[in-house]
Amino acid sequence: MPFDPSLIEHVMSSERYRYFPEITEDDPLFYNEKIKSFLIMPLMAGSTPIGTLNLGSFKENGFTLQEIDLVERYIPLITITIENANLYERLHNLFMNTVASLSSAIDTKSSWTQDHSRRVAYYAGIIARRLGLSKDLIKDIELASLLHDIGKIGIEDAILNKPFPLSEKEVEMIKEHPLKGAAILEPIEEFRRIISIIRHHHERWDGKGYPDGLSGEEIPLGSRILHVADAFEAMTAGRPYKKGLTLDKAMEELERLAGIQFDPRVVKALVCFLSEVQVFSSSGRKSFPQKA
Repeated sequence: MPFDPSLIEHVMSSERYRYFPEITEDDPLFYNEKIKSFLIMPLMAGSTPIGTLNLGSFKENGFTLQEIDLVERYIPLITITIENANLYERLHNLFMNTVASLSSAIDTKSSWTQDHSRRVAYYAGIIARRLGLSKDLIKDIELASLLHDIGKIGIEDAILNKPFPLSEKEVEMIKEHPLKGAAILEPIEEFRRIISIIRHHHERWDGKGYPDGLSGEEIPLGSRILHVADAFEAMTAGRPYKKGLTLDKAMEELERLAGIQFDPRVVKALVCFLSEVQVFSSSGRKSFPQKA
């Protein structure tokens, strides 16, 4: 309804309800051909107005005094519910901002991993949606992707930024990051659901991965998705000691390693998406999101 803002402000500032038992088209405040009577109740969080509850009736004199009293009794419950929802949203935003900061802190430890985690989360989310997973699981996988390298916080920058292949000892140090990441997140209740995804994101389909040597379906699905997304991003982004692969070469590499290193179903989901992007790109309709 086309409310007059001044009326809403008056109800909130006075902290008193307004009842209009008969609304006509000549009413200067608002008019709706179906609504014949109207009730506006202020919603107060302590002494702070947070809005109004607006109720209309298709009948003139549509609200009795008893009904108005009943509505007033519900107002505190409605206000508390709204306040709780707002508090949850603020906490959720704070939580996600913290995750983003952690993810950024991880990626900036190395000059060649800028935005790596964000791009991995992008590809992992695409794969998860292609596989028809639930919204909650997709969120968990994207969150795990943002934090999958958090265990590298304890690894020396000199190793992470080394411009040529690592020694065997350094490789073993790098391989500890899934376990370290799981240990870092384990005490935090909000991260409990993603710990297994992070712990096992370097397991291989053939059982030759780490840290636990899981194979096939033993590996959590979220970890299999993250592994493919992580590998693809690394292939195309490149490293100081090797140039990134082209899209075609990266797709060939994924398919070559399907059933060996990667879950074939996960690879198929990503390759199908990449193939579609290629078609759109060749027609001039869309470019490949290298920096997703």
